[in-house]
Amino acid sequence: MKKSLQHKIVYVASEVIYFVIMALYLFVIKECFSQGSTYESFLFLGIIAILGIIILALPAFLNRYLVFGFSFCLTIYLISQNIYYRAFKQYYRFDTVFNLYKEAIAAGDSAIAFIRFTDILPIIVLILITVLFIVYYHIFLKKLKKPKAFYHLLALVFIIPLAISFKGYGSLVTSAKANNNAFDMSDDEYYVYDVIPSTNQFAERFGVLTLGYRDITSFFEDSSIDRGAIAEYLNARPEHKDNALSGIFKDKDIFIIQAESFNDIVVDPELTPTLYRIKEASIQIKGFNTPALSGSTSDTEFMANTSLIPDVGGACYKYAQNTFKTTLPQIFKAAGYETIAFHNNYGSYYNRDNIFLNFGYDAFFDCTDMGLKDTSDDETVGNIMQWILLEKERYLAYWITYNGHQPYTLDSVGVESADVEKIRAKYPDLSDEYVAYFAKNMQLDRFLASMFVNYEYAQKMEDTVFVFFGDHIVKDLSFSEDSDFYKQTGITYDEDLTKTDLFIYNSANDALVYDKVATALDILPTLANMWAIDIDYKTILGSDIFDEDYQGLYFSAYGYWESDEYSFDELSGTLEVKGDLSKEEAKEAYQEDVKLRNISYDILNSDYFKE
Repeated sequence: MKKSLQHKIVYVASEVIYFVIMALYLFVIKECFSQGSTYESFLFLGIIAILGIIILALPAFLNRYLVFGFSFCLTIYLISQNIYYRAFKQYYRFDTVFNLYKEAIAAGDSAIAFIRFTDILPIIVLILITVLFIVYYHIFLKKLKKPKAFYHLLALVFIIPLAISFKGYGSLVTSAKANNNAFDMSDDEYYVYDVIPSTNQFAERFGVLTLGYRDITSFFEDSSIDRGAIAEYLNARPEHKDNALSGIFKDKDIFIIQAESFNDIVVDPELTPTLYRIKEASIQIKGFNTPALSGSTSDTEFMANTSLIPDVGGACYKYAQNTFKTTLPQIFKAAGYETIAFHNNYGSYYNRDNIFLNFGYDAFFDCTDMGLKDTSDDETVGNIMQWILLEKERYLAYWITYNGHQPYTLDSVGVESADVEKIRAKYPDLSDEYVAYFAKNMQLDRFLASMFVNYEYAQKMEDTVFVFFGDHIVKDLSFSEDSDFYKQTGITYDEDLTKTDLFIYNSANDALVYDKVATALDILPTLANMWAIDIDYKTILGSDIFDEDYQGLYFSAYGYWESDEYSFDELSGTLEVKGDLSKEEAKEAYQEDVKLRNISYDILNSDYFKE
């Protein structure tokens, strides 16, 4: 009897030690990879309670594997969120991952660049702990007399903290809802919790762990959409009014270049003279910028082609079968244009071979259609593409380039040794990653120079308009004010250098500069105005940039909003009034812009235009 009791004590003590070690492991993981909050404290209490129940309610040989699976999922989630933030400066939501998993696999080399040893170390520790306690079980616990009823009753102790966890967390949500301030949404706790307007804002306030829990629970919420509210909003949209640039390019060919990871920092009269020519001689929108949304490049091309803002997640998959009343290819086809899209990669990447046809393009050419392999450089693709276009009459072409994509190494796509030497000659102290970025854009520049020569020879230059803009910020490179780039080059920091200005270039047209806030949402209506194509403004949400009544709009995935009248950072709560508005009027303008975004989400998620 005495020996049996000793066996039970050793068995229970071993399991308690296992619980303490695993609880400590999870606590360290939470502290290292998430932000603390009251919400997260209650949530973590529940996690520890579940851990205790698994360990004490189940036999040792089984609980080892369940605890490992439970802890592994939690660890992977927190670590992957931090890696994603490192790469994209925002946190992901689950539908983003589910929709973009193919791209994550395909971009394996780029993704590895963002992983550090400190990301892998917790997984190694978890495996070692698990192996240690599995071995310990087989050597010692398997031979001991297992406790039965009393031992399992110990698991009931953890029902108390589990109940406290649910009660405490629920009370916080209830209290936030009761104190809801619908007017000042940006500063309202329940609005941020309920809507998740920005994953960064949510994580900053509630913690990354809470974001995961909130994301899971959102799958079980009522997602019904008020179609009447959508109709009311769209019907209130103002009609378009002609302006000084209406019809300026009527009947001209249009070549749209969505340049991968482009920003104005690489527009250099010596290194990229063609880009410099385009910028200096174009209709330039200085305040234009493109946000890096969850779907990255694909979300920018989605906005440019539909003038709608995609919900979080990969729009290229989520809305590939949606009905769109007004798109870029549709309006130009109606005006008698042939419409073609191009990309350097496989058409299956970002589902482009499906969604671009759904937009209304007559054809989508991927690398294989041009007789190339995937991720071919811009010069190679461009030299094939320009001959395809030279044979066309009245076309709209949309090219998504590739060169600017990370990684930024001297052996990556688009980097040529002759270009590296030129960069080194001008900036001898410039580090390799910045040299690679410049070189990638130099090759794109060289293709454009070649195209201009050929178009001049074919007497097509004056009849072609080049629309050029970047798809998002440069990932994995810093161009912030304290970046080494400015120390290495001697270039003076200017915020405008980090934007993705919109250049609309035609060799027969005079240069104009508009300091106007705008984004990819506005490309469709702006081009429709310049080509004198009538569109139904009640089927899109962007605006003609040259409309004198338009106050501009830019937004980011991390909660930064800007117009010609205000700028607002949801994360810090900083509101700056730029125009003649009062602070309250600026808040109302911000809330109207948030409403526009939310209406766009509802349009897409309900497939509103489907008959």
